[in-house]
Amino acid sequence: MSAKVDVVVRKEGKDVARRANMPVRKRPDGTAGVIWSRRVYPLRPDCSIELSDESLDKGECPAHFNHQEKLRYVETQPLGMRYFLERTRSKAYLVFDGDEEYASRIERAFKEVGLSAGYGESFRPAKDGNFYDWFIRLPAHVEDQLVAEIMTGTVQNVQDPSGNEKNEESLLRALLLQTGLDLWGLIERMNTLTSERDEALSECNELREEAASLRIGAARTEACLQVAGRSVAALESSAASLVEENRALRQAAVEGTREAEEITGAIARLDARLRQSEETREGLQRDLSVLIEKAEQSEQEASELRSQLKLARQQLGDLEREQAEPAILPPGYRTGNSGKEAKRLLDAVCRILLPNIKLHDSDRKHLLTEFYDPSDCLSYLRRLSEGAAPPEAKGFQGVKGVWEIGRVRTGRPECASNGRIYYRKHAKGFDVALHVKKDETEQERFVRGRFKQA
Repeated sequence: MSAKVDVVVRKEGKDVARRANMPVRKRPDGTAGVIWSRRVYPLRPDCSIELSDESLDKGECPAHFNHQEKLRYVETQPLGMRYFLERTRSKAYLVFDGDEEYASRIERAFKEVGLSAGYGESFRPAKDGNFYDWFIRLPAHVEDQLVAEIMTGTVQNVQDPSGNEKNEESLLRALLLQTGLDLWGLIERMNTLTSERDEALSECNELREEAASLRIGAARTEACLQVAGRSVAALESSAASLVEENRALRQAAVEGTREAEEITGAIARLDARLRQSEETREGLQRDLSVLIEKAEQSEQEASELRSQLKLARQQLGDLEREQAEPAILPPGYRTGNSGKEAKRLLDAVCRILLPNIKLHDSDRKHLLTEFYDPSDCLSYLRRLSEGAAPPEAKGFQGVKGVWEIGRVRTGRPECASNGRIYYRKHAKGFDVALHVKKDETEQERFVRGRFKQA
């Protein structure tokens, strides 16, 4: 059964007609509406429609509200005044805008019908997200339609202070409307109970007829049971055998399923291992190809280095035999053509036999001019290049990371063992400086200036 209401039809706020028992339709947004002139207008909380509101074709609103369903009204405010009814579990709050006099009138209107529990200024947003000037505490069960009636009457009275009779009439109409709604609910409830009673009586008669039929059927069933009883023992025996066979089949199926799962898992693991082995084999083949290429390159480089080493050893042997002569050659020979040949020879020796030793040009010149017999110095440098630090080496005091090899023979009578080798290790070998010591001060100045440390 659809819900029906008595409707007041208004045009621009003036009553133009009244209709009773108007069916309530559902608009697409879920709010209530009634038909007027083949159009569906939104139903307001005071059970009125405004012809200036937006209407819909009745084909767009085919559904009706059930008489037990709570109506949802369009959100409009009477006479342009803004308010909102907020509910909690135990109370309801009416929040609205207006001045203090208007708030006092609203509160008195609700107090006269026994609904107000106090009012005051509002300082927080309501559940609709808006801020309002005032609030009134109301009972939780207060009806939206009653609130709308009281607010409508009060707003009209505020705009027309001389309309006290209209206000009282609106309040009385609101009370009568609430009473009517309550009475309508009781009537509907009584109709529902009457309908339920009639349905219960009909079901009771049907149950009586079914009981008579069941009694007749029970006699027939008893005879059938006697006939069937003789077959029960045989059936039970067969059933027990079938149950046992079924249990054995299920057990075998479970075991077969478990074995199949284990076999499937083993096959999957073997496939994974085979794929991994294939990938490993391909990786090893690639690595082997790279190693073969590197080995071929290394063999070629080793062959070239052996040739260079053989030549360097021959040149070094010639140099050592030349230096082994007892005569001390004067320094002048190092500045002529022989000196140039000695410098080229020294460059070849350093490049081939001392690859990890870094000698500045000044140090190479020093080796040729200050070390008349360079064999002792070259022996130390060769050992150092091969990574075997001489046990005579010691850290040079005052300069971090610099080591000193002392008492290196120079081949000069006046400073036979004053030769010094200073070195500092770095990522690619050793940075080496050669020096003939004169005194402590001059030695320290040379080392600090050479290795750029104070």
